Amino acid sequence: MPQAELEVARTICCYHPPIWVDNTVPLMDVVAQGAYDRVNPRIGNIPFPTRPPLGQYRIVARVLFFKVTTDTPLILEWFERQKLQAGEAHDLLALVANMPSRQLIGHIIALGSAWYDSEMECGYALCLQGTKGRDGIVRRELDLADIDTGFTEHCGFLVCDERI
Repeated sequence: MPQAELEVARTICCYHPPIWVDNTVPLMDVVAQGAYDRVNPRIGNIPFPTRPPLGQYRIVARVLFFKVTTDTPLILEWFERQKLQAGEAHDLLALVANMPSRQLIGHIIALGSAWYDSEMECGYALCLQGTKGRDGIVRRELDLADIDTGFTEHCGFLVCDERI
């Protein structure tokens, strides 16, 4: 079966300076340090996986938006072919803490630490949402993205070009 090729519609670069991440700090402690208008209360109960090595590291990151609606396996396969690492939950929170201007209207999803809920029979990834209210104010929300449904062109995906 031929591999479908995804086309990137836009990229948000987060190169300078590289972002410091410490994945030894409990996720909810990192969440508590952020400035969010709403945090999904289920996030604290989810054991998002963390890719070794544990400790402090720097990431050179981008947020990619694709031109077509697509699904998780296709995105992850494309990342692998491009030699990109899907951003993890700690990476996403570090990005927002260091570069709050990257919080736009839309979604930024960290597929690198997706978690499967066997009771609900669905998978989740940490998702940062920027939603504009009727009053014109953009609200920052930390939520869960259902990775078993397709993603629209309004969903961006955090990738790490390198971990330093």
